[in-house]
Amino acid sequence: MRYSIGTTILAALIPVPVVVEAAGMASGPNFSALTPATPTQQAADAYAQLVVDRAEAFRAEFAREWLGEVLPAGEGRTLISIEFTPAENSGMTLAKDHPARRFHRMFLASPPENAAGNLLQHEVAHTVLATRYPHPNRLPTWVEEGIASRYDSERLITVRQQEVRNWVRTGRTPSLAGLLDETKFSSSDDTLYAAAESLVAFLLTRGDSRKLLEFADNGRRIGWDQSLRTYYQMTGVGQLQREWQDWVVERVQGSGLRVQ
Repeated sequence: MRYSIGTTILAALIPVPVVVEAAGMASGPNFSALTPATPTQQAADAYAQLVVDRAEAFRAEFAREWLGEVLPAGEGRTLISIEFTPAENSGMTLAKDHPARRFHRMFLASPPENAAGNLLQHEVAHTVLATRYPHPNRLPTWVEEGIASRYDSERLITVRQQEVRNWVRTGRTPSLAGLLDETKFSSSDDTLYAAAESLVAFLLTRGDSRKLLEFADNGRRIGWDQSLRTYYQMTGVGQLQREWQDWVVERVQGSGLRVQ
């Protein structure tokens, strides 16, 4: 297609409407959030503030439930970065573990409604526990994930309940000896998450949340057998395995499984 010089110059001089999308930003006493761009700055900032407000509220709620007190304001400050995705949910928290890292970092990828819901709660749980038990004295992975997973979506909880039913049906319950020393969970490993969630629920039938945290913290340092003797009057991991398996079978064969 051919254009005259005059037409080209005229077209260049006519302003073309441009939609500028702006990222949202908000801060609170313990969290700052950076959220994806939306067509208006007001909407983006409002969403970022929603994330911060919910994170602040859940931080206080979780700390009261599990630690018996609210953490001091500003302790364990966290920067939240959010990406909107069409369906998949994923979250990751990088706890402050080096002098050069001033904050915990949280990364969330999900549809907008989930980023401010269960996914956020799961990761906030990690930030609270990482603040109370900071590097290099973090709690073992199984207890952090087992606790944080209690706040996951109904869909994820249902998937893990089915995993536990499969153990009972097949007689192939996971080994706790391996779980207790596992240092990294793959997000796709339903067996590890289901086992951690179930073990946390079982131990909470033998004592309160602070007893569980003390057991896990000491087990990391002095060994699981000794910590089990101290806190749960068990001879060691072998007895824990047997009593946990019996409890799992009883729950599955009873009135229906609901890991709480």
